[in-house]
Amino acid sequence: MAMKSMKAFLICGGILILIPIVFLIMLYFGWVSF
Repeated sequence: MAMKSMKAFLICGGILILIPIVFLIMLYFGWVSF
C-alpha cells in the first residue's frame, strides 16, 4: 500500500517538475527560431 502511494507521488512530482522544464525549453526554442 505504501509503495503504491509513493509511486503515485513520484509520478505526480515528476509531472509537476517536467511541465515547467518543457515549457521553458519550448519558450527558449521559440525565442531562438523567432
